[in-house]
Amino acid sequence: MKKSTTYWTTGISLTLLTVGVLLFIIVKDIINSIPPEKNIDRDSAIKSSLAWARLNTFPTPKRNLKIKTRGTALTRGFIIEFSRESDAIEKWLSLSPGTKNVIPIKHTDGSLIYNIKPKKAVSAKVYYYIKEGVVKLVVSWS
Repeated sequence: MKKSTTYWTTGISLTLLTVGVLLFIIVKDIINSIPPEKNIDRDSAIKSSLAWARLNTFPTPKRNLKIKTRGTALTRGFIIEFSRESDAIEKWLSLSPGTKNVIPIKHTDGSLIYNIKPKKAVSAKVYYYIKEGVVKLVVSWS
């Protein structure tokens, strides 16, 4: 009789653990799929990303602003993309503390990659697609 009780208890424990893991995955995916327009932390994501990458405020007016959140609460990262005229982007890059003294890597397609020494973060990069007038900022703090 003890054996059947042990098997029953182990079975319930494994079932509860499996259900808990599945719920965590589902809830995490739902939270990360909330569009930026509905996410109240949108401004916080921009502010944090700019601070981590040591960048000035984005040039305005910016067009086609997209914000993606990566990771979990413990491994937060952001990808922010926008478009603007080249002269405004180049001025912004030359005046921002995080990029002004960085020699960018020129990609074969003509785009530039700025590897930034981040502040209070693990990594920060700016991808500047010159032909399209698009900037993509990728930052993560763990």
